[in-house]
Amino acid sequence: MPSGLDDAFREVLQPLADKMDALLHEIRSRMGERRPAQAAAPSNADVNAPLTRQQAAAELGRHPRTISRWIKEGKLRPTSPGGRWISRFEINRFLSVGKDGGGEDVEAVVARLLKK
Repeated sequence: MPSGLDDAFREVLQPLADKMDALLHEIRSRMGERRPAQAAAPSNADVNAPLTRQQAAAELGRHPRTISRWIKEGKLRPTSPGGRWISRFEINRFLSVGKDGGGEDVEAVVARLLKK
């Protein structure tokens, strides 16, 4: 790629990268205010362990009733027939496509996290 285009891309992308870094720093500092001690990194067993609706709600920053509604609407797929358990894989899939099927935009995630 010609250097002129490289410079143009850097000129456009660098301010965005700087803004994202600043937002991440603010999110991390606010999360630190809410959590006095960092939780240990999950082991492989924890990563594969299914979550209850309450645990899934905590991970997604939503109310358990919202998780139940998303299951009824087919947006979240539980791993058990009664919908009691939700896999972490499903949580990650849901986050990648978003609750409306098109992915949750970064600005909306940051705004939601900063409200807490």
